[in-house]
Amino acid sequence: MPIKIVAKLDRESAVYLAGEAIQCKVIMQNIGNDEESLAWGSVHVQCERIVRANKADVPSSRKSSTEEKSQTIGTTAMSRSAFTVFSCRPVILFCELVLNVGESRSFECTQQLPLDSIPPSFKGHLVRYVYKLTLGVQHVKSPIKLIHVPLRIIQSDLGLTLPSSPTLVNPFISNHSVGPSIVDLAVEAADCLTAPHGSYSYNITNASGRVASFSLNKKAYKLGEDVIGRFNFDSCTVRCLQFVVSLQSVENLVNDEWRSHTFVTTHMTEHTVCAYWTEATIRLHIPLSATSTFYTDTGKF
Repeated sequence: MPIKIVAKLDRESAVYLAGEAIQCKVIMQNIGNDEESLAWGSVHVQCERIVRANKADVPSSRKSSTEEKSQTIGTTAMSRSAFTVFSCRPVILFCELVLNVGESRSFECTQQLPLDSIPPSFKGHLVRYVYKLTLGVQHVKSPIKLIHVPLRIIQSDLGLTLPSSPTLVNPFISNHSVGPSIVDLAVEAADCLTAPHGSYSYNITNASGRVASFSLNKKAYKLGEDVIGRFNFDSCTVRCLQFVVSLQSVENLVNDEWRSHTFVTTHMTEHTVCAYWTEATIRLHIPLSATSTFYTDTGKF
């Protein structure tokens, strides 16, 4: 049953912002020597949560005999649990499709992502949120064939609202004015949030006194930016010989279903010997592959 299936997205990189619409084009081509018949085909987007952590202790009265037997069998220290946290409404592309030899048919569909209430794509150590576009087709009296296209979804809690399409009062007058897209609104909100609003200073002390003062020009940063900070050792009672600064992200599970876990990932570290210095500057780059801060019912990330 040689049928060639090609799924194309509306952009080269499969990166979308929460609230955007995913446009997908599916091309079905019969490359065999006989007529082919397909029962149905559908497309939908889903997000799967994968937790790699130990479950919390459950009272023995609530454990079933099946669970007790499964726990006696040799298991790894880190269990793996997958759960679908979000799924778009499936789009039926076709039903009872017949393709002649060499014939090809194309279908287009749209999957709308919600603006909020969904987590971003995240590949952490304890928790992973994985998005994928799934294309399913089935021959008559044959197993279902699935194609998974990985997606990256970026979500930020910026308090945005989806732009509404203007309604035309006069149907004979075309309206060519297009309002701002959700991407334009998100970029504008992120620029306002991450704009410098003043200097933030922190004192670093130990039992003997003040070691240094550390200052940042802002608290919020965008992915791909550099975190620039400045150490000031002038008029400090304790001499600082060297310092190490790291850019880290923290995973913290808070769900009652899972035992409390915390895992720290270091993205970049800068080590400097600063003996007899009066000040020093550090620059740490935030990788584009990182994920912005977000919260779910599973934990804080």
